[in-house]
Amino acid sequence: MSRIAVLTAAIVALTGAAHSQTPTRFDVICTGTVTNALGDKSTDKRAEPVRYTVDLDRNLWCGAGCQTVTAIAKVTDDTITLEDWKTASMIASIEMNRFTGSFHVLISHVARPPRVPQTAIIEEGQCVRAPFSRIPDKRF
Repeated sequence: MSRIAVLTAAIVALTGAAHSQTPTRFDVICTGTVTNALGDKSTDKRAEPVRYTVDLDRNLWCGAGCQTVTAIAKVTDDTITLEDWKTASMIASIEMNRFTGSFHVLISHVARPPRVPQTAIIEEGQCVRAPFSRIPDKRF
């Protein structure tokens, strides 16, 4: 094989590897609109930016300040679902699209008619990647 062919193959291999690497440890800063709903009434307002720290290698995430470290619920090629749980009285999910940067947060208390209407907090917007700020190690 000629030197040019070997050099070309090496450049193609290195370039392909560099472009295919997706970061596995990063922060995202998400901004958007939050909707508070109580029964059939709702209010919208601009939400304060929210920072999430994500470590896909360790399958962990935390919110601002990393006070609580939690396992990531699900990761697919196009979506990272940080939270996704349901109880008899509550639903919570936090989901980010890895391609568009869109995010969706839902926290809802299930209705108990006739006295307690359904309540929900829905936040939607866009996330941008930020430098990884570290998730603390276990102490024991």
